[in-house]
Amino acid sequence: QKLSINERYFSLLSIANIVEDIDLEADFIYPLSQNNSVSIAQNPALLKISKQQNRFEKEAKALDHSIKSIEFFGEIEREPDQDIQRVGIALSLPLFNTNKQKAELSKIRANQSALLLKELKIKQQLEIKTLQQNISNLREQYNASKKQQKKLNKLLELFEEGYKISKGSLLELIDVKNRVIKKQRKLLQIQKESNLKQIQLNFIQGKYND
Repeated sequence: QKLSINERYFSLLSIANIVEDIDLEADFIYPLSQNNSVSIAQNPALLKISKQQNRFEKEAKALDHSIKSIEFFGEIEREPDQDIQRVGIALSLPLFNTNKQKAELSKIRANQSALLLKELKIKQQLEIKTLQQNISNLREQYNASKKQQKKLNKLLELFEEGYKISKGSLLELIDVKNRVIKKQRKLLQIQKESNLKQIQLNFIQGKYND
């Protein structure tokens, strides 16, 4: 167990690119009693797609109205009786070059990003509802198990007291102790599952998006 803990500890340090030792408290970081506020405005995946869409839209708009090049020219034409001066501007417009095609491609990409963004929002909203429901179910299960644990603790106290006084059945005492340990493990497992789902929920909502 200690070897497994050490492996996970140093794996976390490696992921975080940290050299110095860090003291980690052996507690669950998200209690089952906390309330969850829901928002996916800062979700990393949504932000990425939203920025892509915005970039493609700006590209399309810029290419639609851009002038590829401007050329000023002037010339003098000499005639026997006069000199004729000409000044002009040569414009290379998007209509006659590849800018038009690039603009259309950017528009298509912007539309694709918009559809992907909409699809991802729906998917993540469903994931959020599922995780919230799971956490709620785990909270109910935890509260019920907690009540059972209190009853088992009282029962254990009675058996321990009876064993001290009358040297009652040792096997019955051991059985109750095992039931208490089993219930405690169950409570820890529920807390672990709840924390994992809470971490997933926080990630979807972008709470780790520093």
